[in-house]
Amino acid sequence: MAPDASRDPRWAWIKPVPNLISVGRIGLALYFPFAPQEQWLLLAVTAGLSDGVDGIIARGFRATSWQGGLLDAAADKLFTLVAFVSMAQAGLLEWWAMLLLLTRDISVAAACLVVALRRRFDDFKRMQSRLAGKATTFLFFGLMAVLLLGLDSLRMTLLGLSITASAAAAVDYAQSFYRT
Repeated sequence: MAPDASRDPRWAWIKPVPNLISVGRIGLALYFPFAPQEQWLLLAVTAGLSDGVDGIIARGFRATSWQGGLLDAAADKLFTLVAFVSMAQAGLLEWWAMLLLLTRDISVAAACLVVALRRRFDDFKRMQSRLAGKATTFLFFGLMAVLLLGLDSLRMTLLGLSITASAAAAVDYAQSFYRT
């Protein structure tokens, strides 16, 4: 049985670790557009791995919280936004493709804006991560690696899968938001 950071004081130190990892990913996102392009692959791989590690730690040690889930999602979306915009500016990604990739993130941001404008902040507690969103994020980090490595043979296939997953996740999140 896994340690329970929420009940066992010996493991309480681990509770903030997933959130600290997410904050680190935000730092990577803020640094990304200013970093030399040669560092972009390392930053994208680090961000992708940190996304997986913070989730494994949070679930494995029962150190999850709705605030942590919100922070993790915000870190993912900020990193992908900054990375894809930077790649489009550098000519590694077409602008039209970047906009299609960000379909999910634009729809989630719009839903969050509606929640905030309606002052229904408790709704954020009910907004759970979705499998379609996680799959999209996974594909996004893979696409970043393919673009930065110049793997043209995989580019269009992974770009198409990522755009499709983003659109499917946008629909899934919209339906979930509507039900909430």
